[in-house]
Amino acid sequence: VQVFNVKDFGATGAKDQDAQSAIQSAIDACSNSGGGMVYFPPGEYTSGTVHLRSHMRLHVEAGAIVYSSKNPDTYDKESLLYGEDIENITIEGRGT
Repeated sequence: VQVFNVKDFGATGAKDQDAQSAIQSAIDACSNSGGGMVYFPPGEYTSGTVHLRSHMRLHVEAGAIVYSSKNPDTYDKESLLYGEDIENITIEGRGT
């Protein structure tokens, strides 16, 4: 399974940093390679809407926390995680 670590795409794991583009870039790279795991290592990640893709696992490791952004401009849908016409999605892990 190919692993796409959100930190490799620019997320720092600091709550005050907007990780939305890094998370979306990891998701898109996963999708473009045919699928795999998008991995959140321990840290704090703040994001607006990210668009899930087919054939991926979103793994939130123990010690990782994903926060919803308080900035309404970071949402193009009314949710943090969004997917339409997708299949084979898993959201897992001991993080929150």
